[in-house]
Amino acid sequence: MPRASCAVLLFALAAAGLAPRAALAQFVAGQCVLAYGRPAVILGDSNVAGQFMARDSRLSEGTGQSFRPDQLTAVPCPGAPVAQNVCFQSDEGQSASELEQVVRHALRTSLERSEYATTVGLDRVVVGEPRAWTDGDVSEFGVGDTSKAIVDARVLYRTCVDQVTDIFIRRLESNFVCFSTAATGEIVCEIAGSTGDLEQETSQTLPKY
Repeated sequence: MPRASCAVLLFALAAAGLAPRAALAQFVAGQCVLAYGRPAVILGDSNVAGQFMARDSRLSEGTGQSFRPDQLTAVPCPGAPVAQNVCFQSDEGQSASELEQVVRHALRTSLERSEYATTVGLDRVVVGEPRAWTDGDVSEFGVGDTSKAIVDARVLYRTCVDQVTDIFIRRLESNFVCFSTAATGEIVCEIAGSTGDLEQETSQTLPKY
């Protein structure tokens, strides 16, 4: 087709609104953008009109607003905030004997379950000699295997719970009894009273950010 004819055809198409258009930017769900200069997140694919739903990235809920592609600018998503205060690492501490090592491990795992603790630190553990079960033990700790010895322990420990916006730390001293369970044979430890001039409990809540 002669060049002049091409020019006439393109003019006619443009007049009819059918001229080829430059490709518009495409976005995907979860992509970070600037919508009219404000941070936002794309919620899904474009609609039949070629527009995208985007929600203010500072909001956790909401349906968002519809934007044309030329109103959106792709930007890197901001990184997660770095916590300034975090829970300490779990620490069973040093053991003076094989028995104490077993008791310290059982104390940590038992406290993590019973206290819903993220981490546990054992600062001081005094382990008694293995002994036979008493009637009081059987009444209070009925899940234990009474054919095996029971062990008393006096423990100074810390627990840390990692919550949404803060961490909660406790430090306290308690008496425990440790024993094998009848059902699985697992060694567990349970609190056995607060007698014996125990150290007073302290606690603190620290903001994470």
